[in-house]
Amino acid sequence: MNEIVENQIDIHIFKLLELATSTDKVIEEYNAYQQIETRMLYGWKTNDVYVACIGIEMIERHHAEIKHIAVTPDSRKQKLGSRMLDYVVQELGLHRLTAETDCESVGFYRRCGFTVSSLGEKYPGVERFLCVWEEKILVHQTR
Repeated sequence: MNEIVENQIDIHIFKLLELATSTDKVIEEYNAYQQIETRMLYGWKTNDVYVACIGIEMIERHHAEIKHIAVTPDSRKQKLGSRMLDYVVQELGLHRLTAETDCESVGFYRRCGFTVSSLGEKYPGVERFLCVWEEKILVHQTR
């Protein structure tokens, strides 16, 4: 998986981010990855074409928030979303990963081991959900 740091937005990245946000916000979001030090955008390539991306923002040293995650329709059902999650957790040494999402993506996060709780109707007619993954850390007690 490659971190995307190009100045010119690749058309495939544009289309991926468009799947994860509104069309009018794609350039603004892409620029945020370029300009905000705590944000990172990673892309998954197949045959030299970006087919998936995950954008995260570091909150603390071992805690990140997923800002965007998208897979092209033709590349779905290949577990690329969960593979990207695994990659950023390993690459960045994360113990906690959070995301805010809509009802359409809740199943994906549950399948990936996230705990999901409703945030209620955050926007008129739109229920939002907080998804939280935490590494299971065993604490050994000595007597």
